[in-house]
Amino acid sequence: MKKFHLFFLLVLLSSNLLGQETFPNINIKAIDGKTTNTKKIIEEHPLVVMTFWATWCKPCHQELNSLADVYNEWKNSTGVEIVAISTD
Repeated sequence: MKKFHLFFLLVLLSSNLLGQETFPNINIKAIDGKTTNTKKIIEEHPLVVMTFWATWCKPCHQELNSLADVYNEWKNSTGVEIVAISTD
């Protein structure tokens, strides 16, 4: 399982090198009702995993549960932040 986590983390880090140059600046509403945008989130946190999900999407729920399982370990070792954005 640790090998999987390490592989997943390496994929995330390498995707930054191979992904698009800039992340789209999207306005989103936080749980507390305040509006923020993806540019501000990325500026505040050097390592961010953004996941887009929907309440009806079973694979999305599995992904969020998997991320929740490893979040504390990842946070302590890398300082990663996970932002889950609902598309509903």
